[in-house]
Amino acid sequence: MAEYFWVGLRLLVVGMVVLVLLRSAPARWRVCVCLAGLFATVFPWYLMPSLHLDVLANVGEMRTPTMIIEALAGINIPSASSSFLGWWILVFMLLGAIGFIVVVTRQTKRLGHWRAIAHSRDDLLTMVPVGMRKECRVWVLPNSKEAGATQLITPEIWIGDYFLNDRKLQTVVTHEFVHVQAGDLKTEWFLTLARCVFWWHPLVWVWVWRARREIEIACDERCADVFGQREYQANLAELIGELSIFQGGVAMTNGKSFNLTRLKKLARKPRLLSWHRALIPVAFLVAILNVVNLQASAPSESAAGGQQVTFTLCPVDVEAVSLKTNDQHTRLSMTLSDSAAARLKSKTESAVGSRLLLVDGHGSSLQQISLTIRAPLHKNVQLVLDSESGAKQLHRYLEGDSCDYR
Repeated sequence: MAEYFWVGLRLLVVGMVVLVLLRSAPARWRVCVCLAGLFATVFPWYLMPSLHLDVLANVGEMRTPTMIIEALAGINIPSASSSFLGWWILVFMLLGAIGFIVVVTRQTKRLGHWRAIAHSRDDLLTMVPVGMRKECRVWVLPNSKEAGATQLITPEIWIGDYFLNDRKLQTVVTHEFVHVQAGDLKTEWFLTLARCVFWWHPLVWVWVWRARREIEIACDERCADVFGQREYQANLAELIGELSIFQGGVAMTNGKSFNLTRLKKLARKPRLLSWHRALIPVAFLVAILNVVNLQASAPSESAAGGQQVTFTLCPVDVEAVSLKTNDQHTRLSMTLSDSAAARLKSKTESAVGSRLLLVDGHGSSLQQISLTIRAPLHKNVQLVLDSESGAKQLHRYLEGDSCDYR
């Protein structure tokens, strides 16, 4: 479980670095980065089999002619403790899902109350530029200075009657409609769902917080294109001081410090540069490398530059073979025939430091088994494998009675 949070933290660092590098790019790009980072953070990597790469079998000095081999690219199956933690996480997620249902219920009641006291003003959509228009309802709330947008099924814009005779009314309507057109209301529900279900995950809260900020900045950039940068910046500065906090949807104003950040962002027009585009696949590759669990033991000095020695092992070469399994590994022991032991000794006594690859009579590797030769190998051979099914398959092969040498 600790590894799950550790992976999420590494992904958060990668994502935040990308967001900093994209600070001069359009905010929609940063929104996509936030959503991708959120998905990668909540994905249950801890339940996925990890790629375990053991190049060397760290066995040290041996007094007996025994060979211990660990599987190359073996699959680590999640342990019982991981499964136990997984059940607890499912309980937490279930509680979060119940909380999300409560949020939806409260929002439904709130919107029902608003519709009962508000009056429809769909005609205000004529203030929106023709090319941006989309099916949407507009409601005017009495005795209110609020402005925001919501969506359960059909998107709705809510505007306080305080702004009906205000010169900034078009700015307010267009700003909220940009949220509708960009699909921000659906994104807001997704973020709310993620925060409810993963309420126990602190990194999810970070991604949700950052995504909502970038969504609002992206809306400001689009409005600045419509009205002109200076005009929209001046109108937004006035509205920040007049609007009340909107509860229950995408609001036009937020916290004081963030509102100041929005005004500063409007002072410079965003530009999408060629290296911004190249940054995304690079960041994706770095994120994948942070998720994939590659564990490689460091090669010894003698093995660093060694060559590979191939040894053909067939059922007729094995006089006895046994299989034992414990909680962590499957141990396969075998006694080679005199002729096979002699061949193995001649192959390995002058190849200390090289890698040994076991293959069958057709040259196919046996369970991808590879090791570094640390001492000449003789008659008794022992293999330690991570995969029980792979060990059983190898056991059945060695119990055979034929071999076709190439």
